[in-house]
Amino acid sequence: MTQTEITKAPTQGQTDLAFALSLIGGIVMSVGSVLSMFLVFAGRPFFWGMMGGGYGYMMGGYFGNGYYTANLFGMMMGYELVGLTAGILVLIFAVLAKSRPDDRKILGILILSFSLVGLIGMGGFFVGSILGLVGGVLFLVSS
Repeated sequence: MTQTEITKAPTQGQTDLAFALSLIGGIVMSVGSVLSMFLVFAGRPFFWGMMGGGYGYMMGGYFGNGYYTANLFGMMMGYELVGLTAGILVLIFAVLAKSRPDDRKILGILILSFSLVGLIGMGGFFVGSILGLVGGVLFLVSS
């Protein structure tokens, strides 16, 4: 491999792939956070499982006595709001990186960082954050 092959400009395919992965990652992060918010409002978070978390609905224990609504509701909504905000920002930065080729490096770093932040709200069941991370790295490599 010669020096000119290594330093040549990125192909359109690289930036298109980075854009697509970042865009899909942001969408999955946003939709996953909205879905999780809905489940929190419904009083049945997905992580309790089919039997209500063992000590939940079946036993009438700690989770079944209003623990979730009284103590964890605000915390879980906060996590999901962080995930939703991170997903929206990844979407915005992906569109900006596609339309502003000169700023791809800084926008790739922002996509990477907000994909990591999105993991707090589970990042679209982790798939969205992973797609955002890969898209951010591809934007960095193509800049």
